[in-house]
Amino acid sequence: MEVPVIWIFVVIFAAVLTRATFGFGDALVSMPFLIIFIGTEKAAPLVAMISFTIALAILVTQWKDIAMGSATRLVMFGLVGIYMGTHFLEMNEDRWLKIILGIVVILFGLYSLWKPKLLHLKTDRACAPFGIVAGFLTMVYLAPGPPLIVYGSMRQWGPKEFRATLQSYFLPSTIIVLAIHAVKGRVTWEVTWFYLWSLPIVAVSLLIGNRLNRKFETVKFLRTVHWFLIAIGCLVLFEAIRH
Repeated sequence: MEVPVIWIFVVIFAAVLTRATFGFGDALVSMPFLIIFIGTEKAAPLVAMISFTIALAILVTQWKDIAMGSATRLVMFGLVGIYMGTHFLEMNEDRWLKIILGIVVILFGLYSLWKPKLLHLKTDRACAPFGIVAGFLTMVYLAPGPPLIVYGSMRQWGPKEFRATLQSYFLPSTIIVLAIHAVKGRVTWEVTWFYLWSLPIVAVSLLIGNRLNRKFETVKFLRTVHWFLIAIGCLVLFEAIRH
């Protein structure tokens, strides 16, 4: 699907703005569109490079708020999920990648709109499945947010702790994913070009997102974002089924 380059940067702007405002959601916003626009082979490393940049920028000012024990365990189990995701990518089943991503995005949007009362976890002993699923989603879609957000809610993290701990997971896991993409030859000159040209957009989005984080009526804005994610998931499913 040939699209004007400007639309790719519009998607990146919206994705980074979402991440800067809420601490997550950039890949959930960008990957469905970028997969359609430029394919999984280019979209995955591009989103990884942008995700690394965002996580580093946020952690520079919020590293003291990290729930270090939770972050360490989640990253360790995430390595297992990343390994599984590597083999899944080797199958080169772009259609199934779109179907799974569409379902994940829709379910996460529905969960976020109608949050069930979750079990309160007092320790990190049950973090293994959350870390593994997050690692798999990191490798395939750079979208570890859904299982991590559910886990953070069950651990009852505060807003600052929530945002910082998510970034502390994103940073090392994204470095690993980027290294794997580089070894596989997916970090091409075209992907690097998109990344370099997106850096000014990332900087502006981060500045705006930080202000929105302090000023917006978060509940209403989040509901709008989650309805938007459901619509994106439906679009991705339709695109996969149609082809």
